[in-house]
Order: sequence, then structure tokens, then C-alpha cells
Amino acid sequence: MRLYIEKKSVRADGTCCVRVYEQINRKSIRVSTGLYVNPEYWDAFAQRVKGGKDAKMLNNALSAIANRVSSAIFNAKASGKVAEIDNDFITAAIEGRDISRKDDLIEFIYRLAKTKKKEKTMNSYVCLARRIEKMACCIRIEDVDRKFMQEFLDSLEGLKPNTKVQYMRVLKSTIRVAIDDGFQINPNYRTIKLKLQETMKRSLTIEKVRAIYNATYKRVNLQIARDLFILVVFLRGINLSDLFSLTEDNIVDGRIVYNRKKTGKLYSVKIEPEAQELIDKYKSGRYLFHPYEKQKKVTDIICSKMKMLHYTSGDKSGEIIEQKMTLYWARHTWATLAYELDIPRDVISEGLGHSFGAAVTGVYIRTNDKKVDAANRKVIDYILQCQR
Repeated sequence: MRLYIEKKSVRADGTCCVRVYEQINRKSIRVSTGLYVNPEYWDAFAQRVKGGKDAKMLNNALSAIANRVSSAIFNAKASGKVAEIDNDFITAAIEGRDISRKDDLIEFIYRLAKTKKKEKTMNSYVCLARRIEKMACCIRIEDVDRKFMQEFLDSLEGLKPNTKVQYMRVLKSTIRVAIDDGFQINPNYRTIKLKLQETMKRSLTIEKVRAIYNATYKRVNLQIARDLFILVVFLRGINLSDLFSLTEDNIVDGRIVYNRKKTGKLYSVKIEPEAQELIDKYKSGRYLFHPYEKQKKVTDIICSKMKMLHYTSGDKSGEIIEQKMTLYWARHTWATLAYELDIPRDVISEGLGHSFGAAVTGVYIRTNDKKVDAANRKVIDYILQCQR
């Protein structure tokens, strides 16, 4: 086993990842240690950091990792389990976990997490595994029962109700996969149930939307925050990461056509004149919305300014419009305003990109863009009503 740095991939701060290399039965295994070092300070022969302010700390961490990996490999060879040495085995050794027990619930969850394509889903399983680690050193999959489920639920005390529901859903999903894999689990685990609680409505009234639309801010950041919120409403609640990714290639016949990053679903949004005006205002190069040289500044700066948007005219001048507002409120607001206009729920759902009715039914129904376009036009006219 040896340590090396991956020079092909350099981070913005100039550091490279330190990896573990091992060759078993002519099979090369390379796994990240999770540690990063400036190539200038790396001693390839000694496999140590030779300079820099964090050299001692990094070397101690690398020594600990090397010892764990070497010990795990030695034990596997001594017990005749060389075939089990793979990337997961080395990763577990680096993290100080025991992967030798295939029926261990925590290890099963970690392995299941790696099969998930979406990062958000994968993180849900990793967080679940870490939660269970806090309450138990190890637990066999087949020992999962109602008592364990209740103990796990009790360990979530202090979290928000819907966060608890999410943890329980991921755990039950894990158990179902384990059952499909042939593990025998007491069915009474199903008796522990939680229901999602209705959350606070995250939408603005028509009066507040009009106040934002009519506001004139002297501070540039507030002006951009105002325009961004209105643009998201005009584009039917488009997600921020999707908006930042839009280029001229996404414009087809006066429509913005894109696949939503979160779901992969294809969207087609007609660009109304009011939305086009805002796009033209912030268009830079190929990107349709690019108010800064570095897009990260929009998230770091502008999104925080949403809570600072205030009335700039009338009796409420200077008063904050909504202290808890985030950009995601724009999506909820579009749906709420559409509902106030008596637009059918299925059209609102389609406008937001949700599935049409039952999953199977949606396959046979071709959506009608004209209905959604008309709904969006009604919402925009509703907002602009005070202008007429």
C-alpha cells in the first residue's frame, strides 16, 4: 500500500487529493483519503507532507489512515478473505469502519448510498447511517424490529417533525431493499408510523408581489434580488440552479426549454415580454441570467437580500415585505396566485413540472402547453393589474 497525490485534478486553492493505492491479485485499487495537499509540499518518496502550516496535522492523519488500511488488508489476507478487498473495503478502512460484517445495518446503508445516482438521495442515506452510528456501535439487519425503530425515532428528539419523517422513510426504504436481498426481518417494524405535518405557507399575497414589482431600490444588490424574484415568478417558479445554467441554446421558438436538474423532467416555458425584459437586462455572453462575474455571488449575496426587500412607497414605506422570504417563495407564489385565479389544479401542477395524476396515466396524456402558457399569462396580468 502507498499514498500518492492525484495531480490530474487540482482544486481552486491549488491542492490535490491524497489517495491510497493498493494492488490485489493484479487489481489496482485507488481510493481518496479525503485529505488535500499542495503538490509543492508533498514528498512522494516518504509519502508525507514536508511543509506548510498544516503539515503535522496532515501527517498524523495520513499515518492513522495508513495504519488502518494496512491492518485491514493484513487481517483480510490472514483470514483468507483477500477477495473481499475492493474500493468499499479500503474506504471503510480509511473511515475506521468494519466492512467485514455483511449483515451489519450501518454498512448495508453505506453500500446502498453508493448505488444512488442523485447526490441528494445519497446524502440522505449517509446521514441515516451516521445517525444510527450515534445510537449503536453495530446492529445486524435481521435484528431490526419495532423496538429498534422506536429507539431510533426517540434518538431523533429535537429535530423538526418532517425531518424525523424523512429519516424514517429512508430507514424503511433501506429495510425493504434488505428484505428483497433475502434478509429475514420482523414485519412489526412497520407499526412505527409518522405523518408529514403541514408546513407554513411560503407564498406572498398579490399585494406584496405587486409591492416588490413596483419597488425601486437604490442599492444594486436589492435591485437584483427584486428582479430575480420577479423573473422566477414570470418563469413559473424556475429553480435557481436551472436558471443560472440557461444559455442561448435553451431558447427554442420563443420558449425556454431545459431539463430540471433535480428531477430530469423536461420543461418548456414561454418567454413573456415582461420576462424577456429582465433576461435582456442581465444577459451576459451566452448565459441568460448573469448579474455577476462569478455566479456564486448570487447565492451568497442576493439570496440573503430577499429578506431585506421592503416597501418603497405608500404608508408602509421602509417596512420589510416578508422577513422569512427566500427565493423558493417565488415558486409557491406562482402556484398560489394561479389557484386564486381559479386555474385548474392539474394545469398548476403541470406548470410546476409535477407529474400528471397517477404515474401511469401521465404516460398516456400529452400535456397541453397552451393551457399552461395561458395560466402563466393570467398570473402575470394579475400581478400587473395595478399598472393598468
